[in-house]
Amino acid sequence: MRVLLAVVLLTLAASPAAADTRLVVFEAQDCRPCALFRSEVLPAFWGGARKQTLAMMVVDVDALGTGGFALAHRLDTLPTIVLIEEGRERARVSGYVGRERFLELVEQMRYAGAQ
Repeated sequence: MRVLLAVVLLTLAASPAAADTRLVVFEAQDCRPCALFRSEVLPAFWGGARKQTLAMMVVDVDALGTGGFALAHRLDTLPTIVLIEEGRERARVSGYVGRERFLELVEQMRYAGAQ
């Protein structure tokens, strides 16, 4: 299953849609803060209005590394959530910051990315 997920994510990262604005979550399966992010933040994000206006994909760094995305800095902390715009990093949140704070930061990142 993990290999299949890695293949799907790699295909998405390499597709022409990679130029779209999206959030990319870099995580690892054995990462405890990543598990908290998956259980507490992803359902709130994917279940709300943000899902309709901003795509999010998850990249398992153990299987894919950076998934081919051009990052401004290396990944020192997991999870790291990066706003990718036109294939390049525009903003990031490093580490698990909790659901409400994450959703606030997404709005700030989107505003900053639109500038």
